[in-house]
Parts: sequence; structure tokens; C-alpha cells
Amino acid sequence: MSLGGGNDRVVNRGAIGGAVLLGDGDDGFVEGPNGRVAGGVDGGMGTDTYTALLAGDRQGLGIRTGFERLAVEGTGTLSLTLDQGFEAASLTGTGLSVALNGFAIGRVAGSDGAERFAVDGDVASVSLGAGDDALALGTARAAGRYDGGAGSDVLRFTAPGAVTLAGVATGFEQVALAGGSLTVSGTLGSANAPLAFDDGAQSL
Repeated sequence: MSLGGGNDRVVNRGAIGGAVLLGDGDDGFVEGPNGRVAGGVDGGMGTDTYTALLAGDRQGLGIRTGFERLAVEGTGTLSLTLDQGFEAASLTGTGLSVALNGFAIGRVAGSDGAERFAVDGDVASVSLGAGDDALALGTARAAGRYDGGAGSDVLRFTAPGAVTLAGVATGFEQVALAGGSLTVSGTLGSANAPLAFDDGAQSL
């Protein structure tokens, strides 16, 4: 399937025997819960978005190349070991658990729903929007900008040892430390905003 120029959008909920070539333009491809493309999907030139439409938890994505953005929609959590970088990722009431594997995601955005984003390293910008959201960072030095938005939001540092927050984290009502120690050289919280820490022996 070759679509040429223009801003094209393909939604696949079944099986495509060959390849999908989206060509030039800002294109979109939606991989449905049972969607398969035997020959892979090529986003081509432009700013292209690959959307995973979930109906429950899922591991991995189909074969693809030439996509700059990732979107996760539906219900459930997508667990993904990156085989490419993404400029941006968006979540709409879903979860995304990422092993960076030497790649990067530039920024992550949420919606008014409840999102869950976990990464085994760091991301430069996370803005989760309204809803009761959760952000889990696996890095020992968090240098990005993290905004929980409205709602009751949790920021988890999952590294086993001491963690340094060198960036800015606002809009979170609760902080959890797997390693029990957090050094803040950047900014944590906002004036007059409540902030609680998990139970257990912890140092700040």
C-alpha cells in the first residue's frame, strides 16, 4: 500500500500482507489491538505519528520506520523497549512503560484522563495534564521538567540508590523513593501546594 504525498491516515484493525508506505506529509498510522502489517510501516518524510490503540495491556509495537511521534490511546498499558527515538509521546488515559535501550523520548504529554508513565531513565519534559497521574523515573539524576498537572499525582523515583533532582518537578502531591534518599538541587513542588512522602525511612 503506497499513499504518496499528502497528510494520510491509516487505521489497521486486521492484517495487511505487504508494506504500508505513507510517503510525504504529516501522516498517521493507527495499530489496532489485532492489527498486523507483514511488511512494516514507513512514515516517510514529514512529522508522522504512530498510534497504538490498546484494548488491554500490550508488549511492543509492529515493525515501523520514519515516525517522529508516538501516541497511546484506548485502555491498558503499553510496555515498550525502544528501537528508535521519538520527538514526542502522548497518552490519553493510558499507561506507557519504556525501556530506553539507548534511545530517547523528547517529551511526554498527557490528557485530562489518568495516565501512567514509567521510564528506566530520564525524559526532558513530562506534562501529564489533569487527572490522577503517576510518573516513575528510573534515573539517579533527574534533570528534566515534570508537571503532574491538576488532580492527585504521584512522582516515583525508582532507582535503587540515592537520587538527585536537578530539574523542576511541580504539580505532584506525593513523592515515593525506592532508594530512600533524595537530594534537591533544582525545584520540587510549588509554594502553598501540599506535598507528602511515602512511609518508611527516607532522607531529603
